Amino acid sequence: MIENNRQFISANLQTKLCSINKIEIDFKLSKDNLKIPALDNRILHSLYYPMNESRKINFSSDKNSLCIAIGFGAGYHLHNYAQNGGKIIVIPVDLNLLINVLDNIDLSSFLDFEKISLISLEEVIHHFNINEYNKYYFVIHPVLQQLFPDKITKIIHSIKQVLNPEMIENNTIKKFGFIWHKNIMKNIIYYFDVGYDLSPLIITKPVLITGAGPSLQQNILSIKHHRNCFYIASTDTSLNILINNDIIPDSVFTFDAQNYSNLHFLKCNTKTRLFSDFTSPVRVENICQTMLFSNHPFSRIFFDSGFYEILLPSDSRNIGGAIIDFFHKYFSGLPILSVGIDFGCYDLYQYSNGSYISDIFMMKSSYFDSQDKGHSSLFYKNIYHERSGKWSSMDLFTDYSSNTNHDIYTFSDSPYTNFIKTNIEDFLGKQFISKEFILNFKKPTVTRSEFYNKISYFLNNDIAPIQPYLLSLDLEPTRHNINQILNEMKKYFL
Repeated sequence: MIENNRQFISANLQTKLCSINKIEIDFKLSKDNLKIPALDNRILHSLYYPMNESRKINFSSDKNSLCIAIGFGAGYHLHNYAQNGGKIIVIPVDLNLLINVLDNIDLSSFLDFEKISLISLEEVIHHFNINEYNKYYFVIHPVLQQLFPDKITKIIHSIKQVLNPEMIENNTIKKFGFIWHKNIMKNIIYYFDVGYDLSPLIITKPVLITGAGPSLQQNILSIKHHRNCFYIASTDTSLNILINNDIIPDSVFTFDAQNYSNLHFLKCNTKTRLFSDFTSPVRVENICQTMLFSNHPFSRIFFDSGFYEILLPSDSRNIGGAIIDFFHKYFSGLPILSVGIDFGCYDLYQYSNGSYISDIFMMKSSYFDSQDKGHSSLFYKNIYHERSGKWSSMDLFTDYSSNTNHDIYTFSDSPYTNFIKTNIEDFLGKQFISKEFILNFKKPTVTRSEFYNKISYFLNNDIAPIQPYLLSLDLEPTRHNINQILNEMKKYFL
């Protein structure tokens, strides 16, 4: 029986079980002669027909959803799904209980070890295969939930902290992999047919980075009054807000891959330089446009072909955070002030008035109902944190903010920005620039045909650059599929 049960237990969990001093617990017999563990005078399964419990528990029928069982008991409640449904991973709540169960009950008599695995909490991430799952759900043992409520709450919180970023990354790749790939191909052709602006970026003033959050609107008059004291770098979402207030930024940055991103630039001024990610579809006539590189794996082929390796990092998943990382990386020592990068909402408003997004919300609003407030209420409903009155945020945004902790100043009142709080007057009074800050760009000499040959050679050795594309189309990385993608790419180069 011990050997039969060992096949259900991960090696890591087995190691933990070996360190436990076993304390005997009671077992009772059900009407159909199954052993039922009892803990603190509570039986963990029915004393009548415990297998019937498994028919009463709601399991997801979505094959792309991973079942995570919290608490094992004797496993009877998982029998039906383990036999007829998808895979289950189990996080035990009490290791002494588990040892007693393994010593007294042969799990292989009613469970399939290929369908169910008992693992330690630290191993959850290794069982969430992004090629197989795009979400997960919990099944909690009802009696153990009553006996260990705090412990189970902590387990669930730990799992969410690990899996939610992975799930978001997975779903993002599946949603945008195809779009990213098509935009990359179009940007390659634009480079060879038209070309990008590769002139140096020269800055002689402190940088003001503007996002579209509520604090931009709250401080717009102060920004306008001190306009000439800054080099203004705008997010795409804040561009129209600035222009509507007669503030022309020096540059604007964009990395969203969706076509509606072009709508941010309908009023773009020729004095503003555009920096766009190589996965972006944005194309604006009569302005200087420079291509930058996010962490999409296709960038490796560009760099291997001699393109300048200048990044617009996307780890923050927020264009404001990406611009901050850009200036911090390439303009070390340059004073940076931010506003509108709030990582939260104010009075249930996520955006300042005048952005393309806020215009869309306005068009969908009525006299009695604000779409922006409704959207925010749904977006933040499970993760409110009230601070400084009307400011609120969510765990995901605060996590991003905590990772953006450079020597950045802000005059946003949001309590969720992990920056140094100041005001414009104090900031300008302490910052002095005595030199030019210059970022040079390099023109690659690769030809169109050479670049295609580089893609072909690279993909024959490493499929990482097209892995997002494959995932979005649910394609396996077979040689046939890779060759088919290479043949499709030829039309962009011939």
